[in-house]
Parts: sequence; structure tokens; C-alpha cells
Amino acid sequence: MARIFSQHKIRRTANLPDTWDFSAAGKTLKMHVPGCWETIPEFSNYRGKALYETEFFGKGYMRIVFNGVSHTAKISLDGEMMAEHYGAYSAFDFVSEKLEAGMHQLVAEIHNSFHKDSALHIPGNDYYSYGGITRPVELEFIENGIYISAFRMTPVYTDKGWRGRSVVSIKNLEDIKRDITLSLEIAGKKTLMPVEIDAKEEQAVFFEESYENAETYTLSDPKLYFAELVLYENGEAIDDLIDRVGFRTVEIKGDKIYFAGEELKLKGFNRHEDYAEYGCAIPLSVMARDIAIIKEANANCIRTSHYPPHPEFLNM
Repeated sequence: MARIFSQHKIRRTANLPDTWDFSAAGKTLKMHVPGCWETIPEFSNYRGKALYETEFFGKGYMRIVFNGVSHTAKISLDGEMMAEHYGAYSAFDFVSEKLEAGMHQLVAEIHNSFHKDSALHIPGNDYYSYGGITRPVELEFIENGIYISAFRMTPVYTDKGWRGRSVVSIKNLEDIKRDITLSLEIAGKKTLMPVEIDAKEEQAVFFEESYENAETYTLSDPKLYFAELVLYENGEAIDDLIDRVGFRTVEIKGDKIYFAGEELKLKGFNRHEDYAEYGCAIPLSVMARDIAIIKEANANCIRTSHYPPHPEFLNM
């Protein structure tokens, strides 16, 4: 999982193997995932194409999430192309058609070389792009053919307290219209909303709700709440998603920044996800050490450089 907390109680997930079959430049070996191939001495300077292959047990609709592949990827399942992606630090996913119960082959063709379509090919570029599956790969069973694909909440402070404006994306994989109920619970407040979603459609659902019991997230007391979303069909809970949210505002007035209403002077560090031992595939323990060092220096902010940081780092 690319979170430090469980995101599902209903949706079943599974682990892929930690080591995949790896082949490049005429050589074949076992490669740890997530990881960068530059950490293997014989591939420390390799730029080019590599193949990663593994097998997993699957049945029905399977959602596979790649949280980071550096930097160009083509993904196939049982020999069928399923996804293409460019960009080392952004996640992408796909959902299979219904699979027969059994073992299935997942193959990732990965390039880290510069080319005419790469943003990194410009002469004088000083940015190194590693090669490999550099963040976790997640495997999910979408057993009822419908699932919550995304969630976002924006907190809004009013004279009556906190409100939350939420948007939830729901994807229907089946060739029939579905009548479902979506539940969203935050800070002890549960909201139910009926939803009609057409066949083979992805639909956005909007909530705006007051959260009278929500406490403000401040730097001295960073209060977080779990947002628990559940899909019901015919009274049965069939899918879920769990995330965390905080209620705070960030404002700029003149040349000053205010966080949760308090003036804030930023004191911090620029941090890259780049270590000699690991490349850009940073273990959780190293992320925690970075944060401890930064806090020990009495800093209060981190610039996460030019790309989305690892979700686990954001969680911590």
C-alpha cells in the first residue's frame, strides 16, 4: 500500500511478489520492487529498455495501481496492452475485464532513456532520471463491478464553523445502470446520498456538509480525521475507500502567510527523493529519518521539489 494506514475494510486487496523477473541488455535476474535498477552494480549507468514480469492470482475485475514507474511505461496483462504512462512520479492505474480464476501474467516495459518525446532530452538538462518500478504496485479486487475511484475534500470556514466540500468519483464497470447509495462519514457526521450511474460510466458526486464537531488543524495540534466512504447496493455494503482530512485554511495577506488564522514564517528545507543507496525508491524508514532531522532543526516546511512526493511521505 502507498499509505501508512489501511484504505479499505470492504474492498479486498492483495500483495504482488516483492521480486519480479527483470531482463535488460541481454541479462536476466531477480529485481526487488519497488526499486531502481541503478542500485544493481552492473546496471548502475544503464539507460534503455527493461522488462519486469510477475504473476498473481486474479478473479473477476482487477484494479492494478502503479504508484511510480521511471520514467516511461507500457503495461500488459496476459499479453494485452492495458496502460501507457509517461512521468516517473505520478500514479496510474487500469482495471481488467473479468478474469478467469487463476494465475495471470503482468509485464511492465520500462524506459529511462532520453528521446525526442521526453521532457528530459533538452541539452544541458541537469536532472537524473532513474529506471525501474520505483513505488509500490497495488492489486485490488473489484468484486461487484463498481468502485470509488477518487475522493477530495476542501475545508471551508464560516461564522457557524467548519464545512466540507467533497467530490467523490464512482466508476461503474458493468453494462447496466446502477442505483446505489453513497455514504460519507467525517468527524462523526454521516451523510447518505442516492446515486444513479449509467452503464460503463464514471460519475462525480458532490457533497457539501457542515461539521460542527470538527477541530481546526493547527501546527501545534495537527488534528486529522478519517473520511470513510462506503457504497451500498440493495442495502449491502459493496465497496469502500478511507482517507484522511484536516480542517484548516491557508491565506496570503500582503506579504504575510496565515495558517489556520495564525501568522506563519516559513523555515524549511528543499528535499529531493534521491539517495545513493536507493535512487528515488526511498524506504519508509529513510523518509521517517528525513522528517526527524528536519524537525530537529526546528523547521516547519518542506519544499518537495519538482514532482509529487511519495504518498507515504505526505502521510507522515
